[in-house]
Amino acid sequence: MTIVSPHPFSQALQLTQQTIQTRAHRYRNLVVLTTVINLLSLLLALIQFSWRPLLGLLSLVPLYSLFIYRDHLLLKHWQQQLLHFWVQEHLDLQHFITTITHFSHLPSRTLTSMLNMLLPESIYTLKNLSPPLRQALELTLQLISRFQNRRMLLSTLMITIGVIALTGSLWLWSWLPLLVLLLIPLVKLTDDGLKRLELSRWRKYQLSLPESEQKIFVQLANQLNWQILDKRQWLP
Repeated sequence: MTIVSPHPFSQALQLTQQTIQTRAHRYRNLVVLTTVINLLSLLLALIQFSWRPLLGLLSLVPLYSLFIYRDHLLLKHWQQQLLHFWVQEHLDLQHFITTITHFSHLPSRTLTSMLNMLLPESIYTLKNLSPPLRQALELTLQLISRFQNRRMLLSTLMITIGVIALTGSLWLWSWLPLLVLLLIPLVKLTDDGLKRLELSRWRKYQLSLPESEQKIFVQLANQLNWQILDKRQWLP
């Protein structure tokens, strides 16, 4: 028996709704977990007549950072799948966006913020974009997304290291646990090395485009949402 895969348009609609539902479910879990940690820390502090159980509140900082990082990963997967359909010319983004925005059961603000991660209207409405140009735009958005995700991971790691060091120092009443903070520069140097490597690969692909398409690509890439990145350092 042959199983027929859903059309990419239907897959895109379904994936978008599933992503929004997953994000809402995770947020509800975060609220519950935050409430439990708060109540448990305060209750133990009162029972033991000690301030040390209140250190459990510090766990909320890496917890929130981890939540944001996982949310970015989820959105990255959604973005990559839709861009892949678009590059293969299996998905008309204009038709998709027009359709999904009429789904009244979806939260409009959440949906709008997600759609802003895709290509701007000035690009996806263009006709006859060559496959290499589509691929170059997809790789650029994926690169921006990876940098954002790794920035969140880096922040989560540094905050977690800081919380562990501070908690250990206060618990033991010693400065020795603060030596863990020396790991932070190492994490940052590793991230800088990965960033330079990915940037080199991206530029290599950009230069592999025909000269005429390189100029078009730069014009189109200037219209993308570069978020925290300074596009002047990336584009000629």
